[in-house]
Amino acid sequence: MADLRYHVVSLAAVLLAMAVGVTLGAGPLRDPVGAVASSGVLEQRLERAEAEREGARADVAALDTASARLAEHTATDGVGVLHEEAVALLVLPGTPASQVARVARALQDAGAAEVPSVRLTRGWVAADGTADRAALAARVQPLLVDPDDTRPGGDTTLLAEGLADVLTAAAAAPAGTGTDARVVAGLLATSGLLEGDEALEPAAAVAVVVVAPGPPPRGSRATGAAADDPGAWVDVVRGLAGRLPVVAVEDAAPVAASGRAARPGVVAAVRAQLGAAASGAGWAARTSTVDHLATDSGSWATVLAVAASADGGQGDYGLLDTAADGPLPHPG
Repeated sequence: MADLRYHVVSLAAVLLAMAVGVTLGAGPLRDPVGAVASSGVLEQRLERAEAEREGARADVAALDTASARLAEHTATDGVGVLHEEAVALLVLPGTPASQVARVARALQDAGAAEVPSVRLTRGWVAADGTADRAALAARVQPLLVDPDDTRPGGDTTLLAEGLADVLTAAAAAPAGTGTDARVVAGLLATSGLLEGDEALEPAAAVAVVVVAPGPPPRGSRATGAAADDPGAWVDVVRGLAGRLPVVAVEDAAPVAASGRAARPGVVAAVRAQLGAAASGAGWAARTSTVDHLATDSGSWATVLAVAASADGGQGDYGLLDTAADGPLPHPG
């Protein structure tokens, strides 16, 4: 009987302890435990918010600096900084027409004599066009003045050299007639490398601005031109810059603000290769970049980069971390 009474009392004590625990857990002890967990989550959120505020303050500071430099350049350089020089526009697939118009207008307002625009197709970089580019390069190479046989980039870079020779009227010309420049222009125009039936005439450009579509936002589905590797266009830039100064531009400002992109754009790819190239030599010495094209400072940076290239100037301008020279060139 004593044993039974002992077991009953023990069982009752266990049940009572469980009831007390449940009651305290659902009542007085719940708030302190929940408060500890909530405070940890809140602390993490506050840290993220502070980091975002710091990023926003940095962007505002960069824009303030750009505005100050823009005002300084406007006051000192004024309209006509390009002194009636010819500048060519090469437009990559997928680039919004509004961005092309912005660049053309900025160049014209700065005094460029003419701004011929040429739209390129995916044929320059498409993986399934390798054989076609090789065949075309074999026909173009004999027409070029001093083709760079040691260049990286292969056939794409050679074809870009040919395009540069046409834009500068520098292709080899028997008896100085310019015939070969027109032959190269005709080969490129009929090869599917130019959009539609766009005409390509020999010109006298002193520089070329390559307008790229910008990096796609994170979560976007890449199709068509957006599915091509932006880094493949570096070979085109390299070939062009082997002949004349190049300014590669795009609008990556949304990425600079959010830090979110599906993958780098053309400008980021060019900058990566510039960093790997020998500083101050070859194509790297003639290639500048601008990543904030959609802003007024971006348009002006493009103009000033073109103007500076005449004196051997080179820089990387914009709002991304890779824009080593800030939003705008310093006054020269």
